[in-house]
Amino acid sequence: MRIKNLCRFFIVLIFTVGSVHGKTIRITKLDTLNLNQIISSQNQEYVIEFREGDLIPLHFEAKGDFIETRKSLLNDLIVKRDFYIKIKKGNISLSLDGKLYKSLKKYIKGVISISSGTENKDHVPNLIKVMLAAFLK
Repeated sequence: MRIKNLCRFFIVLIFTVGSVHGKTIRITKLDTLNLNQIISSQNQEYVIEFREGDLIPLHFEAKGDFIETRKSLLNDLIVKRDFYIKIKKGNISLSLDGKLYKSLKKYIKGVISISSGTENKDHVPNLIKVMLAAFLK
């Protein structure tokens, strides 16, 4: 999965915002009311600010014909350094200072991996691990 698409997925999954246009929005101030405002906007520019130490709730749930979770899982993403994400006309760019923005491909590299393991005496697979690794180039 390409990093740009992966980041879009996580933004859609995690980050939603209230009624704001053309200004910087703190990630910790987002709400669930106007997600479509950011995702579907073709004319507005949105900048989301992440500060070192911010905790971002991550909720995971699976439903469908093939798999589902028994319970919803909640974890926190911890922001390790200040950065900004700009969303404009469906494009996502990143800045480390809030001034100079570059495409995600120019800033970060990474992978997503899915694995399983055995952690009991019967060697029955009991762990599925999804790992997102993203690093500065």
